[in-house]
Amino acid sequence: MPRLDRFAIAILTASLPFRLLLALATDLTPDEAYYLSATRLGVTVPDHPPLTVWLLAASDRLPAACPIELRTRLPSLLLGTLVAALVVDLVRRRGGTSHAQRWAAIFGSWLILPLAGGFLATPDAPAFLAAVALLHAEEQRSNPGAAATAALATFGGLIGKVILAPIALVFILFSRRGWMHKVAILLGLIAASPLCLRSFRFQLVHAYSPLAWSIPAVGVALGAAVAAQVGLWTPVVPFVGLRRSLWERPVDRALALALTALFLGSALIRAVPPEPNWIAPAWSAVIVAASLGMPAASSLVRRAAIALGPVLAVVLSTHAIQPWLPIARSKDPSARLHGWSTGQEGNESIPGVGAYGPAAERCVYRGECKNISEYFRDFTAE
Repeated sequence: MPRLDRFAIAILTASLPFRLLLALATDLTPDEAYYLSATRLGVTVPDHPPLTVWLLAASDRLPAACPIELRTRLPSLLLGTLVAALVVDLVRRRGGTSHAQRWAAIFGSWLILPLAGGFLATPDAPAFLAAVALLHAEEQRSNPGAAATAALATFGGLIGKVILAPIALVFILFSRRGWMHKVAILLGLIAASPLCLRSFRFQLVHAYSPLAWSIPAVGVALGAAVAAQVGLWTPVVPFVGLRRSLWERPVDRALALALTALFLGSALIRAVPPEPNWIAPAWSAVIVAASLGMPAASSLVRRAAIALGPVLAVVLSTHAIQPWLPIARSKDPSARLHGWSTGQEGNESIPGVGAYGPAAERCVYRGECKNISEYFRDFTAE
């Protein structure tokens, strides 16, 4: 087995201060304010399992001198770094050279989605970590320790986001480990289920309830769903990762195909593009395969990976910190990151701001929690 490459570790570690800058230089998004409001009001929200609220309850106890944005985002900052480290080590365990490990560090920490998911307080970081941990456990010898890791990853991931339910089933059906390993995953799934059933029902309705359906709308939804994934992960990762190396392991193949089918199935049934981060854990297997394939890729592909990956991600991140690109505020998703702490009004028209957003932001930044409390009361009563 190759040695762990120090330069790969340096690459992924370097993303932490950059994500820390993103965390400190931006306001909480409406979703983050929503989770933090629920935490402070002692509300259990039905759209996601409780792990995010639990993590925020712990980090929010840090001293008040610590900025609220850092307190809220600290778990994701740490989990994002751990995800990248596990991706690098997984590539190493699969025989990846130092060059492959360096690509793993880039793909696991310096693309748009890993950068955003590595500092924003959402359920995505625990879910992605769980998927990578399950893949990592596949490379260990069959023993009680590996089985316990798989069970813990399943439990922790599922109480973070219910997308781990189909992922766990994929590993139970396609893992090359023995029965003890599969039973451990099943036990993690069973143990987490009581905390997730309400969220599972909510997400099932949210993702698969038909809306105003038409063939043109379906075409637009499917196109937007695919384009968003290519944008978040660059065209290079699927181009290299979806080639032969991904298909050598049944669990990798099943993970990528199962979540892709669920993702595109939602677009097909609802004629609305699913949220781009919805399918993120499926990419855990793809970025590993892409990392292993990059050393043999052409120089053109490698240059494209850098230009469309970390370079573009850093450029867009600087815009998220201080908007400078010629994008109208009403069409700029990064506008959700600004204006709330200063009481700026008019953010309701920004893309991705739900009805709860302004109320949650006022609760977090002004202490005006009546409206979000009423929203939670009505939402949880449905």
